[in-house]
Amino acid sequence: LTPEQRAANVAGAFEATAPLSGRCVLVDDVFTTGATLLAAADAALAGGAAQVDAVTFARARNAVGQD
Repeated sequence: LTPEQRAANVAGAFEATAPLSGRCVLVDDVFTTGATLLAAADAALAGGAAQVDAVTFARARNAVGQD
């Protein structure tokens, strides 16, 4: 998928099911375009998180749409 397709694919996919506060840390296995983390971070912020950080374990090489 292109970066735009990945972003559209995860748009609205995440929702905080309980009120959040303070710092939230997201964990993802592989960073490709960042679309998943961005969508999850948006949901955490909408749910009340004051700050969102992310940790990934690997980054995809030569992902579609990236040099």
